[in-house]
Amino acid sequence: AIDKDGKIPSITFGIGGFGGAGNVSGGVTVDHAGAIDVAGNWKHGIFAQSVAGGGGNGALNVSGQLNWNGSKTSDGATDLSIVAGLGGHGGLGADAGDVAVTSDGDITATGYHARGLFAQSLGGGGGTGGVNVTAIGTKNSSPVGIGVGGFGAGGGDAGSVTVTRGSAAAAAGLITTDGVGANGIEASSIGGGGGDAGVNAVLGFSKAAGSKSDSGSSSDRKTPTHTGVDASVIANYNSVLDELEGKTNPTPAGGEKTSVSGLFAIGGSAGNAGNAGTVDIAHFGDVLTLDDSSHGVFGQSLGGGGGNAALNFGMIYQSGNSEQTKGFGLAVGGGTGDGGTGAAVTLDNVGAVVTTGADSHGIFAQSVGGGGGNAGYSSLTNAGEGGSVAIQIGRTGGTGGAAGSVHASSEGTVLTQGDRSHGLFAQSVGNGGGNSTATSVTLGTPKTSDDKGSSFKLSVGLEGGQGGAAGDVDVAATGALTTLGTDAHGVFAQSVGGGGGTGGGASGSAGAGKSLSISIGGTGGTGGTGGKVSVASTAGILTGADRSIGILAQSVGGAGGTGGYAKSGVTAMSFLKNTVKGSDIGTTASLSIGGSGGAGMASDQVDVVNQGTIGTYGGSAHGIFAQSVGGGGGKGGLVQNNIVNLRGSIGNQASISVGGTGGTGAVSGDVSVRNQGEIRTRSTKSAGIYAQAVGGGGGDAQNVTNIFLGTSADNTSNNAMLLGGTGGTGGAAGDVSVVNGSGALIATLGSESHGVLAQSVGGGGGQGGNVISVSLSKPGAGAKQARGAQLAIGGTGGQGGTGGTVAVTNRGQITTTGGAAHGIVAQSVGGGG
Repeated sequence: AIDKDGKIPSITFGIGGFGGAGNVSGGVTVDHAGAIDVAGNWKHGIFAQSVAGGGGNGALNVSGQLNWNGSKTSDGATDLSIVAGLGGHGGLGADAGDVAVTSDGDITATGYHARGLFAQSLGGGGGTGGVNVTAIGTKNSSPVGIGVGGFGAGGGDAGSVTVTRGSAAAAAGLITTDGVGANGIEASSIGGGGGDAGVNAVLGFSKAAGSKSDSGSSSDRKTPTHTGVDASVIANYNSVLDELEGKTNPTPAGGEKTSVSGLFAIGGSAGNAGNAGTVDIAHFGDVLTLDDSSHGVFGQSLGGGGGNAALNFGMIYQSGNSEQTKGFGLAVGGGTGDGGTGAAVTLDNVGAVVTTGADSHGIFAQSVGGGGGNAGYSSLTNAGEGGSVAIQIGRTGGTGGAAGSVHASSEGTVLTQGDRSHGLFAQSVGNGGGNSTATSVTLGTPKTSDDKGSSFKLSVGLEGGQGGAAGDVDVAATGALTTLGTDAHGVFAQSVGGGGGTGGGASGSAGAGKSLSISIGGTGGTGGTGGKVSVASTAGILTGADRSIGILAQSVGGAGGTGGYAKSGVTAMSFLKNTVKGSDIGTTASLSIGGSGGAGMASDQVDVVNQGTIGTYGGSAHGIFAQSVGGGGGKGGLVQNNIVNLRGSIGNQASISVGGTGGTGAVSGDVSVRNQGEIRTRSTKSAGIYAQAVGGGGGDAQNVTNIFLGTSADNTSNNAMLLGGTGGTGGAAGDVSVVNGSGALIATLGSESHGVLAQSVGGGGGQGGNVISVSLSKPGAGAKQARGAQLAIGGTGGQGGTGGTVAVTNRGQITTTGGAAHGIVAQSVGGGG
């Protein structure tokens, strides 16, 4: 309620409608026997799917208030005006049911994305948060604006998916597909994505127009006279009036109405993603695919992606001289959603699988965590004539989802003919952490008062999201695997941790009055760990083209994210004299600290045992390539402090700028390769066995820059201290062991094709940060002097990591015939500083 003659606050509040929750889906079971023949785009031979309902989106909310009193508070104007708004929340995504398919019989599907057998469980996506807009305008009142963006809702979990095609006792028939993206068999479990947060905007305007006046005192009152009334009654009457009218404690002459403005902008949080279910495929039969991007047998478990935080924006403008207007602003970015986890995947193949197109793997099994949500840009502007305080705090990026374990085996015959078409491809991949995006604070320039006022601003970027951990990968290969295209490995097994998200940047621009500015960049997110990788082969493996390795097994730790930047200072590019009024830059002090790079995370052990035959014909096509690589450290955040004014004068300036430190590189796991079979390579740069452990490199520190350009006011000093960040330390490498067993053979024919190349290499240290300081100034007209001192110290480089132990044992036969092709090369190398 509003009471013009009283002092009751004026309050407005609004809230957007909430989205409804999705509903669950049930289980699906298919039991098929017989022949199926379909033609047409997106028409599958068998399509079994459980899809949960997605949550509804939150509704828009707009809340506003205009309180335009023409009198002073003492004359009855409302003291306080409050408006608040909340965007509607999204509805929750629902969980999906399990899917099970049993199939026996021939299936033919012709058309774009026409799968032979397609089984899928999909969790419902979370609803998006509603947009919120809060606006307030007042005169002769203290406005408070509060806004909160709508919250995104969580995604639903997916169910398990099981496909059984034939049996060991009775193989199923043939599946044939002819069309781009037409997999023979596809089984997928996919968690629902988290809903994005709603945009939030808070806007305010305040005008303090009360003129200087005296609120009066009891001595102002004329004592009334009335014939027949006792004089003592008049005195009591006057005292009551004084109390009612606020004149018992008089305000000194010259007192003014003071407007204190408050702004609070809080971003809504995004929803977490749903988790994926397990996937199991048992295939006893034959598959033929005839076009590009068409895998033979494909199983995957994918965690949903976390929701993103949205834009969060606050701006308030105050009109009136510095004695009348004071402001406080707080902005906090919206929370991000975490990625969902991928579950375990098991794929066993017994039978013939042939793919003819590019990007068409024979056997493909993967578990992938969902990506973490990104933080939204957050901005706060507080423009006015008087003192102000502005605080801006970002939010961390969402955590990347972890991946599950993967087991894949093939006992049949696998042939791929296209480029980038691996025979057997098994991977577990943790997804990247979300980025923590920039925060920005801007303080406006006074225009109507000689007293510039004072201001304080704090801008803080927070940490990037942590990368998700990868699961273990286990591969068993028997039978035959043949690839004919380039970049098509016989067996490709990898476990890769997710990279850390970028730290949030922080920037601030001061007004023309006295100002203290602090900007702190966020730390880069930590990477996710790589899992253990094991490959055991008794198969005959043949690759026919360049860069097509017989067996490639690797574990890779996730790299750390880059540290957030820190920027501060003020730029008044008022050189357009006809359009822009010149303004002075007042006395400012600033502290800017770049965010540290995130730490890389460790990789795990890699084990390869070959008891079959491996032959490669292309260049750079090793027989076995096994490696474990620790995650590299992220770069430190750069720092910039700029004071630039091309027309007005610049007052005293003092700044301290500290560059972000590079992240630490991670240790790698050990690598072990044992050959009890036969390995032959026939072209250049194709080692029989290449085993490698590499520590993660330390992150580089980035530049620290200070620029002062303009005209100094009288008797001013401009001082700066710049400290470059330190480079990150490199990670230690694991041990490497290679055994060529009794009766085993390694033979290479090409130049630079060593029989065995085994190395352990420590990660290099990161480079120290450079410092750059530029000062171009002159005293202003009539100024007596302008002074300045600058200290700049470059950053220290990081220390390199140690190399591990390398052991090579040969009890069999190693033959090389090409130039510069050694029988055994074993080396341990420490990382450079």
